[in-house]
Amino acid sequence: MRRISTMLIGAVILAAHTATAQPFQGNGFLRDGFDITGYTDLSYFDDGTDSGTFGRADLDMEFTTDPNANDVVLGFSLGFDGAKEFTGGTMSQGAFYPALIVGFGNNKVSVGAPRSVINRGYIPETIFANNTRLDLSISAFTGSILSFGTLINDFHPYGLRYDGVFGQTKVGFSAHRVDNSGVKADFYALAMSHTYTMNGPLPEVTFYGGVESINPVGPSKINYTLGVEARSDELRLGMLLGNRDSPTNTNTVELYGKYQFNNSFSTIASVLRFTGAGIDRTIYGIGAEYTFLNNAYISASIADGNNSIDTSYAVSIGWRF
Repeated sequence: MRRISTMLIGAVILAAHTATAQPFQGNGFLRDGFDITGYTDLSYFDDGTDSGTFGRADLDMEFTTDPNANDVVLGFSLGFDGAKEFTGGTMSQGAFYPALIVGFGNNKVSVGAPRSVINRGYIPETIFANNTRLDLSISAFTGSILSFGTLINDFHPYGLRYDGVFGQTKVGFSAHRVDNSGVKADFYALAMSHTYTMNGPLPEVTFYGGVESINPVGPSKINYTLGVEARSDELRLGMLLGNRDSPTNTNTVELYGKYQFNNSFSTIASVLRFTGAGIDRTIYGIGAEYTFLNNAYISASIADGNNSIDTSYAVSIGWRF
């Protein structure tokens, strides 16, 4: 378990790495009854060094009372993040995120072990070139370091989270403490997004940002994320800029584009550049996906890079919720 953690972080470093209130809906906001979002994925991979079968699951389940029936809404949420190498490795990691929910108007408070706001609800989620294993290995530099550490290093965070919706603007804050697995630190995160709608080929544009503060024994570390995503029914284009103090001083620039040819077939292209601490590496990849039975899918991916980054392949089958 520790070996795979060191391997993943080492691979990352080597590769490196509106004014009117609206009701909550989906993506972690309040809904009536039971709701589940996320995906499960099983893939065969070959990265030039290892090959085998890799499983990934990232799910969020939520149950709330009817938000239209009461001024105060009560509920419960449970997130699960898991990864396992069935062959070619020893990874078998899983993390749960249980929390109690209290909702009032367009505000929601989650208490227990909710996800970081950097990890859900504000920063658009993509899988790098449809390769879930590669995406996990770089997630410390594109997402929440708390979430990465919870999955890979067996953190057990507890804390609270606030989400608010104000027209086309969403704002979130989360605070967590970790005091186990040889780590004692507080994690604070603030995230926001604002969506513009307009006429044109890309009628919806979202600007987003997030900051995560890691406060261990010693100097605090700050991670920043800024980005923009434009989309239509068929096309999705995005850019993400990151500056990380943790786990190492790194700057990232990620570009991605996804095109939906029809209800069943789509392609994605991703490019990610890591700079800092004597590192200047670029990873790029393309993927294709075919969806059937509404939510099931099969996909294929190829990725490569400069400065001795090996070519990697993945073929997967999965289910989206």
